[in-house]
Amino acid sequence: MPRIPSRLLACPVLCLWAAVAWAADMTLTPAAGSSVVIHSAPGTPALQVLPTGDVRLPGLPGTSATATSTVCHDATGLLVRCDPQAIVGAKGDKGDTGAPGPAGPQGATGPAGPKGDAGAVGAPGSAGANGLQGPPGVAGPAGPQGDPGPQGPTGPKGDTGAKGDTGPAGPQGTVAGVANVRHGCFSLQDPAADYTTLATIVSGAAYRVINAADRNTGALAYFILFDSPPSGILNSTVLLDVRSSTGRSLAATFERGSPINLLIVLKEAPVAGENLNICFILMR
Repeated sequence: MPRIPSRLLACPVLCLWAAVAWAADMTLTPAAGSSVVIHSAPGTPALQVLPTGDVRLPGLPGTSATATSTVCHDATGLLVRCDPQAIVGAKGDKGDTGAPGPAGPQGATGPAGPKGDAGAVGAPGSAGANGLQGPPGVAGPAGPQGDPGPQGPTGPKGDTGAKGDTGPAGPQGTVAGVANVRHGCFSLQDPAADYTTLATIVSGAAYRVINAADRNTGALAYFILFDSPPSGILNSTVLLDVRSSTGRSLAATFERGSPINLLIVLKEAPVAGENLNICFILMR
């Protein structure tokens, strides 16, 4: 089993005592290469923890499917990580198109076209008899109509129609080059006054937070234990954001390992009366 710094051993006991009075954990450490097996009846193993750290529930494959949550296992009952794509539901139908907006006002009338050319001069009338002058000749035909003027400007665009209903969310995307991601945010109320105050999970799931403190320096520390730790955690990348309730950023360091998957240690003491917010992302 990995060694935990001695200065951090005291707080987990105090924190567990604060959460459940007189509760104590039982630690079973088998010989190298051996497993831990718990029987529900003689000769009937109910839980197996293999030397590799894998967990097997031999009776799970034979149970009926009555729950609504998903448990991924093989034919022997070995618990394995679920493929997110295998449990994503079908994409929902597209929402209805919104109603069209009202018609815009009529555009302004364009300017008048240019005046057409004058018509051709009519043929002269026949010469009258000598004597009285004949009546004037008939007027010639009207000239052709002029070309139409240019089209007037387009009127303003009508109002946008109402937005259709939002379709269901699509399947969660993936990050290129990242196989496992663990993330979460938790808060602590005035840890400067009482460092044993239990953390409140704000976001993320499947992890626990245990308070600790360095008895030599008094620096606050927090153990993070994942329900399903990612493989190869020592080769993972960790991003931290530690801030007070006033928005002040605090410096912190981290360590990775097992069974304590992530250890966050504050390098600055929080101010009394301020709450603390810690967010983390672990990627591999």
